[in-house]
Amino acid sequence: NDKTQYEATPVGAEPNKDIAVLKLVKPPKKLNPVQVGSSKNLLVGQKTIAIGNPYGLDHTVTQGIVSALDRSIKGVTGISINDMIQTDAAINPGNSGGPLLNSNGELIGMNTVIYSTSGGSAGVGFSVPVDTINNIVPQLIKHGQVIRPKLGIAMKFNEQIIYKQYPLRSNFDFQHATPFDWATIGTFSAIIVALLIALFQDRIRELWNRAELEIKISMTPPDCHKIGLHGQNGNFIQNCIYLRARVTNVGRKPAENTEIMISKLWEIDELGNEKIVETFLPMNLAWSHYRTNNIRIPAGVFRHCDIGDIRDLIHHTETQMRFDIIVQPYRVDGDKYPNIVSSGKYKFELITSADNAISSQSLWELEFDKVWVEDEKEMLEKHIHIKKII
Repeated sequence: NDKTQYEATPVGAEPNKDIAVLKLVKPPKKLNPVQVGSSKNLLVGQKTIAIGNPYGLDHTVTQGIVSALDRSIKGVTGISINDMIQTDAAINPGNSGGPLLNSNGELIGMNTVIYSTSGGSAGVGFSVPVDTINNIVPQLIKHGQVIRPKLGIAMKFNEQIIYKQYPLRSNFDFQHATPFDWATIGTFSAIIVALLIALFQDRIRELWNRAELEIKISMTPPDCHKIGLHGQNGNFIQNCIYLRARVTNVGRKPAENTEIMISKLWEIDELGNEKIVETFLPMNLAWSHYRTNNIRIPAGVFRHCDIGDIRDLIHHTETQMRFDIIVQPYRVDGDKYPNIVSSGKYKFELITSADNAISSQSLWELEFDKVWVEDEKEMLEKHIHIKKII
């Protein structure tokens, strides 16, 4: 009440509703916000109080009643503002933007426009209902504007064909229409479908542009195969069976920046009890032929991904499962190495993701024994088993 002026910056505006939001740069410490009411239960004849600065006369209070509801008045942009509150509380130039209160002091509207031949109050003023304000202001604060669905498509009807095949009848009975009669309002149906597309266009676009990754692990060549490891000087080191996952994009669009990783590994004992393998480190898997963790998979195309390998040690006393495609072995606890486990039964979790695909998790069971045979087919069919659990 001390006539202090405060600097403010615009946050957003909706000219079609004559609503704007300002933010005080340095708001005073003590502000008493107005109590926000509701305009949906207003009744004609209910008391109203208008506050504003008509003709520069600040803190002017006038009272009246709700003269009418649900008025449609053209705003400053020429577009009608619906559901306006009509009041006979004196509203003059300078009242615009001021609150319209009920007898409890609750905000029920914002004074906007008057009907007058002289420019002064003639007892016919209009306010934007507070329920409309409550719908618009949060969007202005968040986006700086009101986000509305857009059609995104254009339609053109061939009227000659429509009228020839489905001539409209002046005595058409909507209530008792038969399935064949509905063909006569095909144009209206098309418009309704177009409006539904407009309302849900973001969701439709998301589904249409989505990639979808599918993982399969086949224990047959070339997905999984036997190779011999040799040193730099060409000397033979040991045999191993490479285990690979086939990651296929079964969606409509290319999968951008695709990643696949093993996030957890459990060891399963003879009684079926599961225990996290503490020496296993979560790892991004390597893409065969590309050797990069970020990859683009076109729709309908698959990529091989190296899970790891099972190696036959030189002394043939046991086999080892090695997850060392990305993480090179180093000691973590005494003689233990990360991502290297002995033969046995395990469960592991695979996670796939892409920029435009929903991330998915799958559980797999892996079992391999100590037996190593030179025949690749026998090794893959009898001594290594992988199946998807979930």
